[in-house]
Amino acid sequence: LYGYFLKRIAAFLKSKNRIMIGWDEILEGGDIGDVAVMSWRGTDRVIKAVKRKLNVVVTPSSHLYFDASEKNGESRVPLQTVYSFNPVPDELSADEAKYILGAQACVWTENVTSMRKVEKITLPRMAALAEVVWTDKNKHNFEDFIKRMSIQYPRYEVLKLAYRAPDLEGGFNGLHIFTDSALVKFIAPRLNSEVRYTLDGSIPTRRSALYIKPFYLKNSAVIKAAEFFPNGKKGRVRSGMYEKQRPMEAVERNDFKPGLVYQYAEGKYDSTTQIKKKDIKNRGIIKSFIFPANHRKQFFAVVYNGFIHLKKDGIYYFYSESNDGSRLYIQDRLVVDHDGLHPAEEKEGAIALKAGYHPLRVVYFQNAGSSALKVSYKGDGIKKQEIPASVLFH
Repeated sequence: LYGYFLKRIAAFLKSKNRIMIGWDEILEGGDIGDVAVMSWRGTDRVIKAVKRKLNVVVTPSSHLYFDASEKNGESRVPLQTVYSFNPVPDELSADEAKYILGAQACVWTENVTSMRKVEKITLPRMAALAEVVWTDKNKHNFEDFIKRMSIQYPRYEVLKLAYRAPDLEGGFNGLHIFTDSALVKFIAPRLNSEVRYTLDGSIPTRRSALYIKPFYLKNSAVIKAAEFFPNGKKGRVRSGMYEKQRPMEAVERNDFKPGLVYQYAEGKYDSTTQIKKKDIKNRGIIKSFIFPANHRKQFFAVVYNGFIHLKKDGIYYFYSESNDGSRLYIQDRLVVDHDGLHPAEEKEGAIALKAGYHPLRVVYFQNAGSSALKVSYKGDGIKKQEIPASVLFH
């Protein structure tokens, strides 16, 4: 019925020399003709639309929902996240990329009560998005962008525009893993500020260490830093956790077989911790992080267990893009915590590992709405990509 309705409306609009555009949910209606797609739930929807030769406007909630509220004083969509956005997924060829019409930021106003607030959540992130989509990818340079924006803020003020005061940028947000030493570099967004920092997790003051140039950490630390201005004002305090790790040893076994062991469960969950043994309906072997055949459209969970084979020692980054919650473990260590109810967004984590086979576990659940799970990684000599079946074993 859903597909019938969409197809009928698309045909009607085409008869009026118009083309229907819809959110990526319309992909679930089957072949509905010549339509365009607004993709908001992750790169897999972009790729799915392009493979069907449909034009796409890319607007992922993870990077371009500017109305996302702050959490613990940090923007849910920081300026650097916007600037890191790539509107054309790497998986697409040059010919396929032609179906990407462009990108769009969203400002949903159910919780935004004035135009001043609209300005504040839009500026300066709108400038970052403009540069990302209108400038050659090879010319993108976040540090240079930050320096040039220092001249833009006074213009906002002359125009009496409300804007979010820029944050000190650098090695903040999340956990930073290193095995020997880690380079720490701050990028001050204002021209007339000085940066003070601490390494013990305490709040920086004007008496704290003055940042002069990038430096190396030899030991684990909780960095806190802030800008200080001549008029006595202080910028937001930024935090970053740096953890020195000894690479985990690999498992010494020689009886591995291709694929992962999965357990499929049914139930209504708000967290991966709510999945019970009694909910398991079936189990088996599956080649990668795909859903078992005949799974429910809603209210189900899958637990994947196996091993990942790595060819080199090093720091590996793992990514989980899921709708709803997911958690990724390496040797029982939680590396990516993306639990809870949320749209298709990506979260990452890092861990130091020796070459060889390492136990890998991914727990995923889906509540109402659509289901999605994409598990990726990158490391020394490995560009970011979905974890291929060729490195997964049980």
